[in-house]
Amino acid sequence: MNRIDADIRNKISVVKRTFSIALCIILTAASLPLTAFSVSVPEGFEKILEKSVCLAPGITQDSVVAYDSYGHRQEYYVATADLDNETVSLETNYKDNQCVSAGTQTVPDQVAAAEANHAEPYSVAASVNGSFFNMSTGFCYSVFVMDGHDATGTELAGIGGGYNFIAVLNDGSIIFDYEGNYPKYKGNIRHAVSGGRIFLKNGNITISPNPDSVAPRTCLGLTADNKVMLLAVDGRGGDERYGLDYYTCAQILKSMGCVSGIELDGGGSTTFYSKMPGDTVGAIRNVPSDGTPRKVASSLMLVSRAESDGVFDHAHLSCDYSYLTPGTTVSVAAKGADSSGAPAPLPENPVWSVSDPSKASVDSNGNVTAAPGASGKFTVSLSFDGVAAGSTELEIVIPDKFAFTKDQMTVQYGSATDFPFKGTYHMEPVAINGSDFFAVNEYEFELKVTEDKFHLYGTFDGTDFIAPDESIGIRNEKLYAISAYSEDENDICSINVSFYKEGEDYFDYDNVTGKEDGLAWRREVSGAYIGSTNEGDYYIRESADSEINIDYTFAFDVSEAKVPDDMTPLWNSFSGALGGTVWSAFLSIANKIDPSSYFMATFDIDDDLTVNGIDRITLKGNEMFYVDSSSVLYDPVANTLAVKCMWNKAYVDSLLGSEGGISDETVRDTVMLSGLSFKPNDEAELGSGEKINIINRFTLSYHFVIFSATAYHAAISNGLEDCAFISTDPDTGEKRYGINFSADYITGNDSFSIQNLTRKGLVRDENGDYYYYSSGSMLSGGSYELTEMNSLAEAGTYLIMDDGRVVLSETDGGLVSFDEFNQAPGTKYAFDAEKYATGAGVGILCEGAMARYTLYIPGDVTCDGDANAMDSVLTRCLAEGMLNADSEAVDAAADFDSNGNISSGDAALMELAGIFTAG
Repeated sequence: MNRIDADIRNKISVVKRTFSIALCIILTAASLPLTAFSVSVPEGFEKILEKSVCLAPGITQDSVVAYDSYGHRQEYYVATADLDNETVSLETNYKDNQCVSAGTQTVPDQVAAAEANHAEPYSVAASVNGSFFNMSTGFCYSVFVMDGHDATGTELAGIGGGYNFIAVLNDGSIIFDYEGNYPKYKGNIRHAVSGGRIFLKNGNITISPNPDSVAPRTCLGLTADNKVMLLAVDGRGGDERYGLDYYTCAQILKSMGCVSGIELDGGGSTTFYSKMPGDTVGAIRNVPSDGTPRKVASSLMLVSRAESDGVFDHAHLSCDYSYLTPGTTVSVAAKGADSSGAPAPLPENPVWSVSDPSKASVDSNGNVTAAPGASGKFTVSLSFDGVAAGSTELEIVIPDKFAFTKDQMTVQYGSATDFPFKGTYHMEPVAINGSDFFAVNEYEFELKVTEDKFHLYGTFDGTDFIAPDESIGIRNEKLYAISAYSEDENDICSINVSFYKEGEDYFDYDNVTGKEDGLAWRREVSGAYIGSTNEGDYYIRESADSEINIDYTFAFDVSEAKVPDDMTPLWNSFSGALGGTVWSAFLSIANKIDPSSYFMATFDIDDDLTVNGIDRITLKGNEMFYVDSSSVLYDPVANTLAVKCMWNKAYVDSLLGSEGGISDETVRDTVMLSGLSFKPNDEAELGSGEKINIINRFTLSYHFVIFSATAYHAAISNGLEDCAFISTDPDTGEKRYGINFSADYITGNDSFSIQNLTRKGLVRDENGDYYYYSSGSMLSGGSYELTEMNSLAEAGTYLIMDDGRVVLSETDGGLVSFDEFNQAPGTKYAFDAEKYATGAGVGILCEGAMARYTLYIPGDVTCDGDANAMDSVLTRCLAEGMLNADSEAVDAAADFDSNGNISSGDAALMELAGIFTAG
């Protein structure tokens, strides 16, 4: 908004004056540097917020919000378990808490199955997703052992592919190792899952930073004093949840005292579950990047076997907000827990208190109110009979940003709706009150009516918007708001509001699949479950024979219809009488519009889909238009569907005013189309294909016929003869002068994919890797004659890795450094070697192409995977000619600084680097 009417500006000034003293105090406090926190974070991080809670004896949770050195907001969760506590254990889990039948299941469902399958005392305090896996089959790559049942080598899991693993041995000790060493532990493992790189070993980080690979991450770390940490990092959420690379995850774990650490599956699989004290069931704490929790194969659990006696021991205090503004009230809830963390009734006569009464007050129900003009942190505590039972910390701040959380809202006449004008502080939500912002309706903002009638068009009660009564007759308006702390009138924001009657159809803009300007839609796919809603939506078919149906509901804003460029002279010739948009013109001359006029939605349907019937297509939400069987046009050859929303002249005439027009505020400008249904066609071959990629394109257009002699002559005089016409009235025989014109005004597309559970022959997954299925089973570990190639490759003999990936071609890449090998895209393999070391044969398989290399690790001259004092001595001998390197790989390893020469300087650098383990 570029300007504010003088009267409105004055009103805003009055509101601001009431805040002037408080603002001076608060803004000064807000500029103070952040105070130090007790828990460390990696160098370059600035911690903004931390919440710590004891979930069960020996098990704690830290939730952290921090900004990295690039200014990205990071949010992560750490569950820490003291394994020296005899009631605490680290355990693996699988679908339905068994490891005989393959499948996938969300982490909360796996936890529920584990708790149901064990006799008390048994409570899962925290859990994260586990190993990398095949999303369709639930096959865990590499080692998997659950409660002593070794599923490695079964349909659930199999070694191969260069994965490492973490294992809890029968004596309770934890080891991190390369899968090639799995046989020496076999039979002595209680729990084990595979992971990626062991990025932290002996307290040293063994990988390099990779800022281009930030994503949601899940990791596990172990401290020297036998504490295990499960780390889950949010990501793919823009600036609010940016994500990390594994190097920074290693830094986080190291900063918290870990000496060992390993990558677990991340991305959309990253899930962090925990059970708060006093709760019987836990919840997901992080924000999965798929939009919904992904079904995963395995998970890791921190289990408490502490006895529950139901006797109150402490209280867990929680609040929906960590920040609040001066004068705002928030509610702090309390739950009672016994010494195990299980629910226990709260004692009678609770006493609430705050650490600094000058900053806030609290009533007997835990409602906390920040004092006017106050700022800073304070603690809310609960006690019984003089004994402290629990506490939580809050902070009074001035939001650094105010904005509407959406651009459109639909509300019922006469209802009270939470006004979506929210404040944030460091991107964290802030509890606000009605005095923190100034809001007006459109009629007050633009002074459309007298001041004593402003309230008829909607009022504000605190943070609620009270919609007008249906009798006022308006259908649409704008609401305007500005922060009470803003000094810039350009900070004013607006939101479009549509009103509906009780029982009337409306479109829920808070629940949409996609948006374009003036267009929103919801997509529902039956017969499949959602796999991701972030980086390209995809669905996974529920079963081999499940029927797939894709149903849409579209809502489009007809007021967004633009005036065609070539019609601008016609609009200008009316000196604004028609309004600035097509819609305003239609309404101002509604009595002159012919019933053959329409808005039209045209769908260019993906070639893999066909229309699933057109008899259910209906128009809702706007009686100015209608759809019948004659206005739904399907062309099976072009695979296009056009739906004409015809001008409902009979209804429009009932709305006409004395001058033949309609006020745009009294009619709905949103048209809803539902019942649009599609399904995969026979050519899609969903039954045997890996997946189908869908792109449905749509165009919104209009075509209007207007009988108006004035419009006709204006068109002629402005060189628009092509849109001018003369016809004969069939009833009177009189000449009728008019214009007609058409235009497209919104285009967009909806893309997603459907993956199939049933696989046959050679298939390609979403990552570009190839697998081969015979008789419903995936082939692995050997050379095979492959025949059913599904046009993806020629029939022939191919190598298939132990993890099932098919090698379609091979090349020899020569030498490769450990860092180059580690950072290259694709799946890593080590051949005839127990660990990565200089001289080892390694390979990288990417989209069916295997590149084979000889590995060298700078400093690892002895070819044992480590760089230590012995390597330094040998390097000095090589530099002085006392020894000759027996391979190019050793030569490259001895050239520690990679300058092309082996010298004593290389040996010195090795000594400075200390002990380095490649993993």
